[in-house]
Amino acid sequence: MLYQKGGAVYAEIQDQPRAWKQLITESASHKEAFVTWLKGENFGQVLLLGSADCYGVALSAASILHLVSGLNTIARPSSEILYLRRPPYDSRIKTLVVVLSVDGEDPDTVWAVEKMRKLHPACKVLYIGCEEGKLAGIADHKLLALNTIEETPIRSRSVSCLLLYTMILTVWISGKDVFLNELVKCSEALDFQSIQDQLRSVSGVKPQPQHITYLGAGPYAGVALHGSLKMKHMAAIGTSYENSLEYRHGYHYALTNMTMTCSLVSDTFREAELNVAYGLGTTRAQRVAICEKLEQKEAIRVEHSVELKCGLSEISRVLLMYPVVQLMAFYVALAKGVNPDKPREGLSAINLENKPGV
Repeated sequence: MLYQKGGAVYAEIQDQPRAWKQLITESASHKEAFVTWLKGENFGQVLLLGSADCYGVALSAASILHLVSGLNTIARPSSEILYLRRPPYDSRIKTLVVVLSVDGEDPDTVWAVEKMRKLHPACKVLYIGCEEGKLAGIADHKLLALNTIEETPIRSRSVSCLLLYTMILTVWISGKDVFLNELVKCSEALDFQSIQDQLRSVSGVKPQPQHITYLGAGPYAGVALHGSLKMKHMAAIGTSYENSLEYRHGYHYALTNMTMTCSLVSDTFREAELNVAYGLGTTRAQRVAICEKLEQKEAIRVEHSVELKCGLSEISRVLLMYPVVQLMAFYVALAKGVNPDKPREGLSAINLENKPGV
C-alpha cells in the first residue's frame, strides 16, 4: 500500500523483513573467517561507536552483546571520543572497537577511529556499515550490509540492518546459535497490517501532541533514541528519549495534554515500566505502550497500546521495534499533513570545524 505522501519512505520501511532475511543469508559466508579471528583474538571487552541513528544502534547493541555473551561492553557517541585523554575502558584488556556508520563517511566516526588508534594502538577496529567509505579503509575488518541504503533522506532499513549485523556478530562472539535461530524468525514475525491498524489510532489523537517522549531501558534505550529521531525527521515534532525507570524521578513534570509518552516495554522491567506508564496518567498526556502483549486489565490503563504478538524473546524483539517506531512517525507525519518523503529542509548536522584531539 502506497501513499501519495510518503510512499517512498513507506516502501523502505516495509522492505526491512526482506533485507533482514537477505543479510542473514549473506552473513553466513563470513562466519567461519570471523569466528576464527574472534577466537584467536579472545577479546575481553567491546566498545561500540556511532553518531545519530548509529549511536542508537550502538546503545542497543552494547546491551544485547553484554546480555548474550557476558562480555564487558560500552557504547559511546563518536564525537565524545574526540575529546578523551585516555580510552573509555581498561586498556590492559584486549579490546574490540566496533564502529557503526551507514555510508562509512561520517566525519565524527572517522575521527573517532583515528583518535582510538592514538589512545590505544593495540585495539582492533571492526567497521559495520552499508557502504565501504573511508571507515572501511582504516578499520582492521569490515562487515557490510550492501544494497540497504535508502533513496529517501530517512534512514530506516539501513539502520535496522546495522543493528541486525551487530546481533549476528553477538552470535559469533558468544557461540550461541540459538540466538541466530531467533533472528531468522524476525523476518516473518512482524505483522505489518496489525501494527498499522493499531498505530492509526495513535496518529489520530486530538489535540495533536507538540512533544513526544520515548521511554526505554536496557536494549530498548537505543530504540527510544531511534524513535525520537525518526519522529523529528518525518513529522517535525519536538521529541526526547529517556530511561523508562529513571523518568519517574521528576522528568515527567513538564507533561501536559499537549504531550505524549511512548513506553517501549521489555520483559525484564515490564511491571515497573507499566507502573511508570500508569502513573503518568495524572499528567493528562497521551500514553502509548508498545510491547509483546498486554492483558485487557493492563491495556485499559493507557490510552493506546501496540502489541507485537511475535512470540520472540525480548532481545530479538528489539529489532522488530525499529519498524514499529518508524511507522508511528510515518502516520503522525501524515496526520500532521507533513510529507515523510520530504523532511524539513534547511537543517543539517552542525559539523565541527576542526578535528579536536585527533
